[in-house]
Amino acid sequence: MKANNKGMTLIEVIVVLLISSILMVIAGGILLDSAGYFNKTAQSNYEKLAVDSISSYVRERLVYATEVQIATTKPDDSDDWHWFSTNKDHQLTFDDKTVYNDDFYRSRYLKLTAKYYESYRLDLGFSFTDDNNKQFYKTTSTLELVNLKAKNEKGESINNSGIRGTLVDISDLTKLEGKEAGYKIYL
Repeated sequence: MKANNKGMTLIEVIVVLLISSILMVIAGGILLDSAGYFNKTAQSNYEKLAVDSISSYVRERLVYATEVQIATTKPDDSDDWHWFSTNKDHQLTFDDKTVYNDDFYRSRYLKLTAKYYESYRLDLGFSFTDDNNKQFYKTTSTLELVNLKAKNEKGESINNSGIRGTLVDISDLTKLEGKEAGYKIYL
């Protein structure tokens, strides 16, 4: 009897399907295992987007402000002043009201810093950290403002001393571990 060499037998087809399905299960497991990488990337992208949104929100208001002051106390008793700070939960506040809800921060802490130079330049730093002060994402902005003033703790205008050239925390908290803190950005 002659052997049929013109095609595949049913047994050969079943074996090929079995081997290919085993390979697909293994490849699927590897892909599902690597999904953790995609979760980390998505979280990192969200943190970047959130910090950039906060930075944009603050910058837009400062650029169009009539006057900008960095001080520990309100410049005067008028009701015209508004201010940026961070609250005890490390969330951005505007006039002591949180700007974004808790879900926006995803258990991250916002750190907002300011450095004042040359009577017109303001460097702002925005970052997300965790409980251990591990930084996840940071961005900085430099604004050139003709209406910028800085005041020391006594409320006196700063000319050549005080916070000029010094990085200060913008927060409702006062004097944290020897750092300059408790400053707010008034506009």
